[in-house]
Amino acid sequence: MKINFRYMMMLAAAGFALGTTSCDEGGVDDLQGIYAAPSELTVTGATVERTKAGNLRTFAMKLANTQGASVDLSLVSNTYFLTSNTYTIKSAAEAKNGNIIGGVSTVNGSPITGGSITLVQDGDDYAVSTSVLFTGDGKSYKLKGSFFSEFLPDDPTALVVLKGVTPNMDGTVTVVASTGGYTETFNPATYQMEYKGEGNDIQIVFNTKDGKLAPGTYAPGTGYVIGEKFLNNAYEAFGVPAFDDFKGSLWYTIADGARTPQLITTGNIVVEKNGPLYSILLDQGKGGIYAEYVGGVGSLDPDGNAGEVVVMNNIPAVTNWASFGWGINFIDIQMANGTVASTFDPATNATVYSGTGLLVQAEPFSADGNLARGEYEISAEMGPGKAQAGCDNAFAPGSPSGCYLCEVKDGVLGAATYIPYGTVKIEGEGDNTIVVLTVTDEVGVATKSYVYVGNIGL
Repeated sequence: MKINFRYMMMLAAAGFALGTTSCDEGGVDDLQGIYAAPSELTVTGATVERTKAGNLRTFAMKLANTQGASVDLSLVSNTYFLTSNTYTIKSAAEAKNGNIIGGVSTVNGSPITGGSITLVQDGDDYAVSTSVLFTGDGKSYKLKGSFFSEFLPDDPTALVVLKGVTPNMDGTVTVVASTGGYTETFNPATYQMEYKGEGNDIQIVFNTKDGKLAPGTYAPGTGYVIGEKFLNNAYEAFGVPAFDDFKGSLWYTIADGARTPQLITTGNIVVEKNGPLYSILLDQGKGGIYAEYVGGVGSLDPDGNAGEVVVMNNIPAVTNWASFGWGINFIDIQMANGTVASTFDPATNATVYSGTGLLVQAEPFSADGNLARGEYEISAEMGPGKAQAGCDNAFAPGSPSGCYLCEVKDGVLGAATYIPYGTVKIEGEGDNTIVVLTVTDEVGVATKSYVYVGNIGL
């Protein structure tokens, strides 16, 4: 076969000409991901501001460097400190643990559009391994070096639901508390629990002296150690291995449809008590679990069962009628949770509420304007040692008075539920004043206790 070399040479020349024309018209510039060689930045320090939203923290960082570039990064972590991780770019709406927030993270004022930064943590020292960040102005930056940053714990993970208090056959007691935020459903077809949402549970096996939970510091213990210990070993009942959910003290993470256990083997559990209100805090230090349950512990309370304990976190109003000299010898103490607050409107001579939550009023007797510490019996008859039972306000018919509770939604008070039986207990002073309104049935069995700890101004 005869090859037409002249024809092939013409095709080659035409192709070369086409390629040259494409380059001249910016063909390479249209390609994505083409950057100049990265500029090297040697990190020497960092200033960091941390904010928290839910279980995530955002770390707004300014990285000092020998080249004097302006480097502003917003990194996301699920702990109160930055962990060893490779942080990659995501939008603010998508950013989770291990991400750089796009749009607000910049180098020399230009938004970071791609790349990553890798941090290697050693205590409070952080090494920046070779990392490259790409910016919207077509530049790239290679980061290396190290910085020091100390992170103090923020608020512990709040465990707000007491899921159970269970005595065990060996004398220990298992307490389970939860953050909530997820649902769990038993599937009879698979004999398994199914989970939706995210949250955490804690299971603590307390080895107590008498089956009651006394305040103190509970250290990790193994075996059946009697005293102020919690079990951190794989729990067995009389030598027979139990199900996974009974293996000692555990921290559970609920995510992606699973409830994953982690054995608690280190750290102290500090138990404090104010009236029927317990605080159970696990602090394992940096890199460990930091979580707190605040509420009641039912039958574990050595002072008796106060029923379900409801935590009240603020005092919208305290009105000391007895101090006015009008012969109205009682004091209104309003406790609330959620975001409920109140202000007095002098134009209408009325209290204006805001927020959403539960409002509870206690009304103990006072003859001289002073609030005596002690226990007041809720009664329809007022006098020393008594608190007014819930009723319609004699001076403002249709308005509640005495001891009552009501839901508040967006500042609007719902219908009042009057409290006819129970006690109001006032203890402590100043910032450690404890107000406990316990609701009982007719024969004195407690059903609920509403508890506030803090300063009420009296």
